[in-house]
Amino acid sequence: EMIARRIEEFGGRAMPLRAVVDGADVIAPALSEVEWDALRERVSAEGLPVILPCCGAEGFLRRNHLGTQHFAHKPGAAACEMEGETIQHLQAKAEIVRACHASRYQASTEIPGEGWRADVLAWRGGARIAFEVPGGFLRLDACDYRQPRYPDGGGRGCCFFRKPPAL
Repeated sequence: EMIARRIEEFGGRAMPLRAVVDGADVIAPALSEVEWDALRERVSAEGLPVILPCCGAEGFLRRNHLGTQHFAHKPGAAACEMEGETIQHLQAKAEIVRACHASRYQASTEIPGEGWRADVLAWRGGARIAFEVPGGFLRLDACDYRQPRYPDGGGRGCCFFRKPPAL
């Protein structure tokens, strides 16, 4: 019930972790609180557009009630393919990005490829890992099907489950 209220509070809109600000790709959980606040002030002072790559709409910087830094669609934005993403999904992606950075991997969110889209794509040198945090029920056979496609056949996939699948 609390989650439903929070989604309603956000207008039922998706809460992406990535945006393009002043021509640069910005990953919200990769910024410290100080960097986030400075960027927010700069966007406001300079009137910089915040473009959400998920749908090309304008957005803005915000923190949710858990303190997770993310971007949000401006009111009146057109429908987005990320709509319906839950706060738990957003938190999981943010934690994965932070873990990747702590492991010296570069990471970005909502990265599409041919026949796949990674919630988080991490890379270091030639290594590529596509992380998927399903919002609903994901079966093991679906993960097996996607595995050779991540990322475009040259990397590995990592699917998280709420409940481990039966072997």
